[in-house]
Parts: sequence; C-alpha cells; structure tokens
Amino acid sequence: GVVWEQERMRTVHARLAVAEERLRFSRDLHDVVGRTFSAIAVKSELAAELARRGQDGAVDQMLEVRGLAQDSLREVRGVVAGYRAVDLAAELDGARSVLRSAGVRTRVVGDGTALPDPVQQALA
Repeated sequence: GVVWEQERMRTVHARLAVAEERLRFSRDLHDVVGRTFSAIAVKSELAAELARRGQDGAVDQMLEVRGLAQDSLREVRGVVAGYRAVDLAAELDGARSVLRSAGVRTRVVGDGTALPDPVQQALA
C-alpha cells in the first residue's frame, strides 16, 4: 500500500509540475502579446486619426505598428522556443513513470546521450 501511495504521489507531483510550467508559459505569453497588442491598438488609432485629419505622420505610425508586430512575433517565437526545449533523458523518465503507473513494464536500453543533439530533440 505504501509503494502504491508513493507512486500515486509521484504522479500527482508530476502533474502539478506540468500545470505550473503551463501556467508560467501562459503568463509569459500573455505579457508579451498583451503589451504589444496594447501598443499596436494605440498606434493604429493614432494613425487612423492622423489620416482622417489629413495630417502627416500616419504612415510613420503604421510603420511603427508593423515594427511592433514583427518584434512581438520574434518575442513570441523566443518564448515558444524556450518552452519547447526538451531533454531526451527527462522525457524517457516521464514516459517510464506514466507507463509504470498504468501497469506497463518497460525496459529502456541506454539513455540517448550519445546521440547528436538534433536526434535527441526529435526523439524527445
């Protein structure tokens, strides 16, 4: 009973760790996208108003909006790239744990560390 309870607790801790990581990722993404969308909204409203009044500067404002959008896209890609970084050994451990908790016996030969990084990333 104690062993089963430990295994159950390990599974709960793993799920909590995944949930916490998703929450962190969501906050990071929200910060990047929210800040940029706010700036884009204000600048595009300004550009529209300048254009409506026939004043100079509308084109410059829209070029800044384009720059903000491009910067935001780079930031989002950076956040996602950091989130997607995976470790083959950790993924193998996670797979073993999930399979073990489902009652599936597994045997993994090697840890994959001798493989080139691109291969490890793909397998992970």
